[in-house]
Amino acid sequence: MSRAEPAQLVPINDVQPSLFAGRKLRVAGTVTALASSTLLILSDLHPRTGHPPSSVLVDLSLCAVPSPPLKTPLMVLGTLTRRSTPIDLAFATAPAPIPPIDAQVAATVFPLRTDIQLPSRLFVLEALVCKPLDHTFDLALWNHAARLRSHADWDMALNIAPHGS
Repeated sequence: MSRAEPAQLVPINDVQPSLFAGRKLRVAGTVTALASSTLLILSDLHPRTGHPPSSVLVDLSLCAVPSPPLKTPLMVLGTLTRRSTPIDLAFATAPAPIPPIDAQVAATVFPLRTDIQLPSRLFVLEALVCKPLDHTFDLALWNHAARLRSHADWDMALNIAPHGS
């Protein structure tokens, strides 16, 4: 019996579609745009120093959860797939009203940023698991830890080479 491929822990800011296409990923970020009940943009608002916040398109159609509201911190496990036709991102650039949220949560959630890079129109994270996170979840710390883990995994993969034995 074959083992299921484990998901790679990666900050959204480090996702390079050409390297990660077809791989299972676990990412965490903040919902910054909603296209429909199943398509959203998840953004890494805590990028590496000197890098702008980046995003990934997420398709929730395989998950049995309703689409989360804007500004929701979310963890997603899924496979990054390449689409044959680009997705129209007009929904992400058109101004839309932000729905009201609980006052206590609103006081602890930062406002949406305007410097976020739009995601690739051809690559979508097909979510298998989607988990809304509590507003106390520290996304900056999670992204830092994920970045360290991702770099360690890549270093180990690159250093393991056959040595003629």
